[in-house]
Amino acid sequence: MPRKSREVKASLQRKGFAASDGDHTFLTYVTRAGLRTAIMTKVSHGGSHDIGDPLLAQMARQCRVTKPLFLQLVDCPLDREAYEAELRVKGVLE
Repeated sequence: MPRKSREVKASLQRKGFAASDGDHTFLTYVTRAGLRTAIMTKVSHGGSHDIGDPLLAQMARQCRVTKPLFLQLVDCPLDREAYEAELRVKGVLE
């Protein structure tokens, strides 16, 4: 199910992704300890467009989680602590 790009960007920023603007908005994950990680995704400018399922799946891979988990991250059932715990299980974070 598609999501609005503005809502995806805002949700990820609430969960610890720091934005840097250019031709796209790049979102890099910063841990609760303040460490910048290599986990990064991007969102095109223009907050009113939808992000379809194929791009959501790609963003999930870039964020190192499954698409269902990524949608939970975006839709808010998955909080920042649970996201970091999932990354630790996968060996992405120490």
